Amino acid sequence: MEKDAIIDATTETTRTTVTFQVEYHSENDDQGFIYLSGNTPELGNWEVAKAIPLYQNFSEENNKGWSRSLDLPSDQQIEYKYIWKNGEKLKKWEGFSGSRSIIPTGSSFLTNDGNFGDYEEDSQGEHPSLSPSSSSNQSPKILMDCGWIDGEHQLRIYLGTTEGGFKNSIQFEDKFKEFASDSFELVAVPLDPVAIKSENISKMKSREILILTAASRSQFSFSLRLKNKKQDRIVASLCVSHYELEGTKGMLKRTLQSPLGALVGSFTFTFLIISPFSHPKNSLASSLWSRNWGTELLYIGHRGSGATNDTTKAHQLPTENTLLSFIAAARLGAEYIEFDVQLTKDLVPIIAHDEEISLETKDSYGLRMD
Repeated sequence: MEKDAIIDATTETTRTTVTFQVEYHSENDDQGFIYLSGNTPELGNWEVAKAIPLYQNFSEENNKGWSRSLDLPSDQQIEYKYIWKNGEKLKKWEGFSGSRSIIPTGSSFLTNDGNFGDYEEDSQGEHPSLSPSSSSNQSPKILMDCGWIDGEHQLRIYLGTTEGGFKNSIQFEDKFKEFASDSFELVAVPLDPVAIKSENISKMKSREILILTAASRSQFSFSLRLKNKKQDRIVASLCVSHYELEGTKGMLKRTLQSPLGALVGSFTFTFLIISPFSHPKNSLASSLWSRNWGTELLYIGHRGSGATNDTTKAHQLPTENTLLSFIAAARLGAEYIEFDVQLTKDLVPIIAHDEEISLETKDSYGLRMD
């Protein structure tokens, strides 16, 4: 026999103890905890900072399980999603369209939600209700999203090229020319303890980047330190204040100084600041990403008939982001084309992918053409 639900004497609201269960198969580098975020005050009203942490279930059979019991209003629809946080930083969340949904009844209610990010399709390929009771013969899809939905800003510091590394960004003084042949690593240290830096240098296309994230641009002051790997010591450093990072992108040249104040050289880098997209629907409650749950595909030409760095050598296709490239994409069957627009210094919009015009191509003889 089902027991009567709990009645909250202060509000005269009938409440049910709901136990949430979910499994998360983390990647090797994942650090953090599962949280629950939903549409009620008890679940934080979709605010990431107020999300409720779950407890990990440790056992010999399974250490992937997470659970938490909460008193929630009875006979009301509760919408929620699971998210993954490391400290105060939101790392990822369930990426399917819509939210999970339950209607608690009785004194206790158990919901086993399977895997973090589970999504199931019905036989027609439609998106069914994501309630725990929904069933399907189709294999589940694990969908996770990452992005800036909680006011997070990102600073990207672009360094040299992957071929020459960040040393291409350094001009050493004559007295320190021997440093150019040494083995170094570059360390970015946020001067504001709230900012978070990436653990390693990331490689994007032909450049290396350092990434810092913070809740505000005012937390982007940082120090770059040149470390001799053989001697395990800092040989030079520089500091950049957030006041110097004007606009959303730019280039800075700063002097490198030794720990004793000697001028080691100069360091040149470009930067890009990415700010959150402010929109009422840019939240955990509703996904901005429009997913096509059916089988229809769209054929979209990337920068026309393809990115030059990816295709020119192999296929001899026209240079990216040109009229010839757009025409070639159409003749090859593309229904749409995708391209980027940049503003020149005098605010004229042009079709170009990079902020700097430094695209390298080669002619039919393999000779470099800048």
